[in-house]
Order: sequence, then C-alpha cells, then structure tokens
Amino acid sequence: MDLLTKSHRKFLEEATSQYRKSLEGSPAEDFLRQRGLGSQDIREVVDKFLLGYVGDDSDSRHEKQRGRLAIPYLRWSPEFGWSVSSIRFRCVEEHNNCKERGHPKYSSQPGDRPRLFNTPALVDSEDCVGVTEGELDAITAQTCGIATVGVPGAGMWKPHFVPPFLGYKEVLVFADGDTSGTKFAEDVASTLPNARVIQSPDGYDVSSLVHERGRQYFIERVNNVTR
Repeated sequence: MDLLTKSHRKFLEEATSQYRKSLEGSPAEDFLRQRGLGSQDIREVVDKFLLGYVGDDSDSRHEKQRGRLAIPYLRWSPEFGWSVSSIRFRCVEEHNNCKERGHPKYSSQPGDRPRLFNTPALVDSEDCVGVTEGELDAITAQTCGIATVGVPGAGMWKPHFVPPFLGYKEVLVFADGDTSGTKFAEDVASTLPNARVIQSPDGYDVSSLVHERGRQYFIERVNNVTR
C-alpha cells in the first residue's frame, strides 16, 4: 500500500498535469514518436498513461529531472480512486550510454522504492496478463491489446510482486533479446507457475520489435510461442 499524505498526493497530481501540458513539441514527444508511441491510431491508449515532459518551469522538487520524460505510476485507493503515487523519469537524449554523460537513464525521487508499473492492467484482464522489463515496453504491449505490467529494471523483480499474478490463467513474460533480458524472464518465470516466456529476437525488445515489424507481427509471435 502507498501511504501518501494528501499534500504529497496533490503535488504528484499537479506535477503530472503540468508535465502533460509540456509534452507537446518537447524532446520527450519526439522520443516517444521514435519508439513507435506517437501514431494517431494508438493515441487513446497511450494517453491513458499520462506521460509528460519535465520542462524548465517544473516544480523545484523535480528540478533535477528537467529535460526528462515523466512516467507516472498509478495506484488505487478508496478515497482517491486511481491516482498518481509516484513518478519515474527517463532520459530522452540521443546518446545510448547515459553513464558516459554522468547521469542514469532512469531516475526516481529519493526514497522511492521499486514498484510495478501499470497496475490497472491487473484489473483489466481476467485470464492473461503480461510482464515486461520497463515501462515503455509495457505501454507498447498494451497498444497491442495485451494488458501488461512493467517492472522497473532487469533486476527489480521482488518476491512481493508474485501474489497479484497467481490468479491468472497465464502470465506472459516478455524477455528482451539480450543476456539481461533472458535472466529477467527466467527470474520472473521461476516464481510463477502460470508463466510463459516470450523471447524477443537478439537485439530487440517489445518496443523495437513492434515499431520495426508491426503490432500484428508481435501478436502473432505471442500466439505462436509454445504454450
């Protein structure tokens, strides 16, 4: 459970709204378009994730996140319904190795703990749900009609993540086409008796596979992997 004060919850909601307004015309919008998340036919799906851009006019509490894509995490509470409980931030610069530039590719606020992204997917599907390494892959799978939850990093699967997935007929574990992606899928699948691993080709992840080969190809690949 996320125990947020009302004032902090209000700040997160207001910040998310501000970043949403800053997205249009920003480097983050270009980044999403390059990842295949900018086309009009999936706009309605992508908009539900409330993605935004931390501009120069951002609140001082997120000053270090300026110039980054804002990725809100939603949680349910009886008092507020689905509302923002945390925001994670991603670098959108063109360079591939952020460490060479002295900053991480992803960052969160101090004290923020690893949590599942897109938990509404857990109530949107009755029989099957997907799990990816990363938020953008989860969003991409969702545009393909697969309710999918994201884990914030290859080594971030936690034992307390397991119970929400046990009631499904099947959990699709999407593995990136590299060593860490395979290890991530093995870690998740080893804890879930209802898991089926969907391995991406070498060098691909869900986002790049869908962007390059199309959503129909991705769906067919999911359906054709051994059950």
